[in-house]
Amino acid sequence: MLHYAAACGLGLLAGGAFAWVWLRVVPAGTNRRFWSAMSGLTREMLQVEETGAFLRLYRRLGGLLAKYVARNLGGAALGCVPMIAILLTVAPLVFSAWDARAPRLALVPAEAANLVTVPAARSERTGYCATDGYCALFAALDFKVVRLESAPSFNYVVARADHGDSNPLWPFLSDIEAAFFAAFILATLMGLLWPHKRRS
Repeated sequence: MLHYAAACGLGLLAGGAFAWVWLRVVPAGTNRRFWSAMSGLTREMLQVEETGAFLRLYRRLGGLLAKYVARNLGGAALGCVPMIAILLTVAPLVFSAWDARAPRLALVPAEAANLVTVPAARSERTGYCATDGYCALFAALDFKVVRLESAPSFNYVVARADHGDSNPLWPFLSDIEAAFFAAFILATLMGLLWPHKRRS
């Protein structure tokens, strides 16, 4: 239970940090101002008759859209930095400590038992992949990646600690990892909606 509390706490911290950074890069009212300006420019474009004036308005519209998209992408990228930092430093300690207490090691699918070498340590998450897509996915999820050279019947095989996990993303995410990301999403939404509620 302590491990779950730590994972949820880290998720809440990461989500709160994402919302805080996002609101600094994309301040409240940005969307309203953008759509208001977009609507005004569109009305002007529909009314103008000169080609030169139309092209000037079109360039303004393109600049407005580019600035809006860049600001939102920048907010998302910078907002993810705290979460990535947590996932690379503190979170693995919590997840590994939890996995070390697992009662068993799961192999998914079980039929691949004669194709792969199961890791000795229960805290070691191993993803065996036959395609570049699954190899990239396992690398992104911080699995030890092993390429399957001759396994035509399986695109991937996962060996990892099993606590009887039941989340929809198992075996790619354990329940404790899913709890971290759920807490992250919850804290992000609360952080982004709270300023709006406070002003209204």
